[in-house]
Amino acid sequence: MGLSFKPHTDDIREAPALENINELLKAGVIVKAHDPESMNNVKRLMGDKISYHETPYEAAAGADAIFIATEWPGVSHT
Repeated sequence: MGLSFKPHTDDIREAPALENINELLKAGVIVKAHDPESMNNVKRLMGDKISYHETPYEAAAGADAIFIATEWPGVSHT
């Protein structure tokens, strides 16, 4: 959850999420991602190495763990 380096931007330069994703992929983890702004930029960079989801709930479905790298307001956490 959250791919950009800060909320309200599509800027992924030096985004910590990308380093974490690469480490997770090296460990054989299936990564499902959501970010309302930067998913297209990440998709251009990472291609189909991870899956992309329109809502955080879709990305979290069936997950064993959730990593929130950039918090986005407006998402209910109930």
